[in-house]
Amino acid sequence: MARFLRAATFIVCFLSAGSAFAAGGSCNSIPVPSGVTSCFYIAASGADTNSGTSEASPWLHAPGMANCSNTCRSTTPTAGEGFILRGGDTWHFGNSSASPYTGSIASCSANNGTCGWVVSWNGSAGSPIYWGVDKTWNAGSSWARPIMTGDNPTSPTGVASCAYDETKYTQFSIAGQFYNVVDNFEFTGICWNGNESNANEFKCCTEILNYSQGSTTPSNNIVENVYIHGWTHVTFSCSLAGNGEPTGSCDGAIALNGTSNSTYGHGDLLTHDVVDGSDTDGLSMIAVAWACYDVEDSVFRYNSNAMVCNNLHILANNLFEYILQSGDGVSHGNAWESNTESNSVNSVYNNIWRNLWLSRDCEVTNWETPQITDYYFNNLIYNNGCAGPGNGNYYDLVGGGQGGATGWTANVFNNTWVLPNGGAVFSNPVGTTANFYNNDCIVPGGGAPSSCYSGGAGALNYLTNKVQDTSTAAGQGYTSSEIYAYSPTAAGNTTVGTGTNEQGLCSALTGSADPLLQAAGTACQSDTGYACTYSTSTHAVSCPARTVVARPGNAGWDVGAYQLSGAQGQTGTQAQPPQAPTNLQATVQ
Repeated sequence: MARFLRAATFIVCFLSAGSAFAAGGSCNSIPVPSGVTSCFYIAASGADTNSGTSEASPWLHAPGMANCSNTCRSTTPTAGEGFILRGGDTWHFGNSSASPYTGSIASCSANNGTCGWVVSWNGSAGSPIYWGVDKTWNAGSSWARPIMTGDNPTSPTGVASCAYDETKYTQFSIAGQFYNVVDNFEFTGICWNGNESNANEFKCCTEILNYSQGSTTPSNNIVENVYIHGWTHVTFSCSLAGNGEPTGSCDGAIALNGTSNSTYGHGDLLTHDVVDGSDTDGLSMIAVAWACYDVEDSVFRYNSNAMVCNNLHILANNLFEYILQSGDGVSHGNAWESNTESNSVNSVYNNIWRNLWLSRDCEVTNWETPQITDYYFNNLIYNNGCAGPGNGNYYDLVGGGQGGATGWTANVFNNTWVLPNGGAVFSNPVGTTANFYNNDCIVPGGGAPSSCYSGGAGALNYLTNKVQDTSTAAGQGYTSSEIYAYSPTAAGNTTVGTGTNEQGLCSALTGSADPLLQAAGTACQSDTGYACTYSTSTHAVSCPARTVVARPGNAGWDVGAYQLSGAQGQTGTQAQPPQAPTNLQATVQ
């Protein structure tokens, strides 16, 4: 179970008047979050007139579903309670003749659309409300996630119409609430019709799970282990503005959605989640939007936009792959675009961006915030073939200051980047500092430092980076076909033992009072964990994907995201050699 407590924030919970409090039953040794002490149970074979306090007497609906009735409706969820849905059962959001059908709630979201399931109760610090599962309780012979379906069939292309139109629809919402944990659900079968544009804001859009609240108070919600897939849409189009960009976002749907404000979503965590459009056209859906405070250990693939967010604090151990050109043919694609940051020290580490084949600009960008210090390390970017007409934000990892902000510092070190069209863009203006250390840049033709770094007039400290020609690097074994792409194979390789020791940067993180930054500091002392391994059969992630190797405490580091274990001339404590991950997915290189 993912960690829950972030800060000892006192929350006063306001519960609806007229509702009865009912004591849940035993949680049956389920690994619920700490502070959850009683549980209610929900199954497709249940009845809302049951007590709901045991697996033998489950409800048919969960509180917050429109069709929840009788004992289910008269029970008010409160802090420290769990609501357990039976594995393998399916709840229907589109087909009203199917059972159990959730029903719909009108005018329940920011776009004044409808919702299928709305959680409107708060947990508290140390006692969350848990919406999850018991992996020993299932409808079939083996456990599977409970399924939330919009009842539309999957399609590898756009469709002429939706069997059940979920335009302007939110499938599941905990928006506006605090200290809720959503765990191990499968969301599928959503279909929408229409584009979002600047003139059509909040008039067409569909969202699958809305998880944050609109205030500056930390909401501390967790969404973990969810699997989102199988969406469809009516074929859409989008017009271009005079600058060659579309008039708005033409995706029309968001899988994991937060509040669009740079100060909202504090404390929220997305972890071990999968948004996988491989059973769709792969040309639609924003995987994560807006509230991206802490996103870890997750997989985003076959989307037109993987992540467009505000209020970033931590981005760690995530796999981004197959981010494709939007189906409208013109939309700007983002593998990761962070428009504003959390007003704190922030860190981006151990992520992989790969196989970004078709997006116009293939953007990997963070816009800096005034007076903020950021740490980027152990990230890999490779096998990307995007060459769109914009290209200005291609790999804009330190993308200047939002609104011309200055005064920030970016520590960019020990990353491995394969840049097919030349250098990353670091738009650091006067009054800012970029510390650029130990990075391995592999580019056609090799070249000068500018092939790895292209910056502005701000201060640049450029030290022990390597700019390798693609063919020269391949001759030493640095290729995408390795188990761990572009890793060194021998002590004599270009990157081995040729970097500077940057333990001081790690110490600055471990010395923080923030446990999230402390974790980043610990990760900084080793090489990359290579994001996560993704099982295409169970749709679960296992992190890290490789056993990390400790970087020397008192000697030079390797250049790039890797540290070669046992290399000649190295000292310091070494971890065990990397072990091959299990259940690998096949990837066409």
